[in-house]
Amino acid sequence: MAPLLAALVLGPGSPALAQGVAVPTTEQMRNVERRVSTLESQMRAVQREVFPGGDKRFFAADAPAPPPPAQAAPPAGDPLIELTMRLEAIESQQRSLTGQIEELQFRLRQVETAFEKSRGDTEFRLNALEGGRPAGSPASPPSAQAPPPAATAPAPAAAGPAPATPARSAATPEEAYQAAYAFYKARDWPRASAELAGFAAANPRSPRASNAHYWAGRAEMEQGRHAEAAKLFLSGYKNWPQGAMAASSLLWLGKALIAMQQPRAACDALNQLRTAYPDRLTGTLATEAEAARAQAKCGP
Repeated sequence: MAPLLAALVLGPGSPALAQGVAVPTTEQMRNVERRVSTLESQMRAVQREVFPGGDKRFFAADAPAPPPPAQAAPPAGDPLIELTMRLEAIESQQRSLTGQIEELQFRLRQVETAFEKSRGDTEFRLNALEGGRPAGSPASPPSAQAPPPAATAPAPAAAGPAPATPARSAATPEEAYQAAYAFYKARDWPRASAELAGFAAANPRSPRASNAHYWAGRAEMEQGRHAEAAKLFLSGYKNWPQGAMAASSLLWLGKALIAMQQPRAACDALNQLRTAYPDRLTGTLATEAEAARAQAKCGP
């Protein structure tokens, strides 16, 4: 095997081979040694670039890799065998390094795919919380885009007469709120929604603003306008988090999202209810919250 190795290392036409003697010259051995050392140095540089900090499975940071444990140390004075073993070690470590790079690339693709999916889910749920409609769902009819103007439509005959004066003509904020709420009690849902939302916008610092926004949302729910109701409930919670109806707004936000077939977003709202208002979850509010969680399959 020595003549073959010598032929591979020294190349054809070597004087030593021409004489039938597989003995390299000192200069040729030095050239081969320099080539092997250069390869080892390059492999260490690749390792440090791909695996910062070094990995004991590959080259040490600044020392040549030892020969494989299964092979015995080359006998002294046999430089060709030693160089061959070092070249084989380089090839083996190069294959391992290539495999690690491919594994890292595969993991990176998995992470990118998972990130894109997570971002899409998050955007979808946030859109649901803001009252947006999922892609592909039918658009709302024009009449559902905004609450009707505060027209003078009379209340249904069976529900009793409507208030005699418009809600916003009252002298004090409390009187204005009571006048607007009277439309809700009269079951005049379009007028109730418009007047109550208008009161909250005109009196944002009033203690009744939270109540007005909540009952405006309930009026939208009565009309089956769940997206509009969700917007009102979310806005009522965000604008008046300490308001009297803040907890109830979160509960009914969850109910509106359930009606919109958005159970995951509904669970977000119901979980926030638990987190933000644990002291208010008593009585009817607690019972209705648990029922909504069961309907949305939020878990315990």
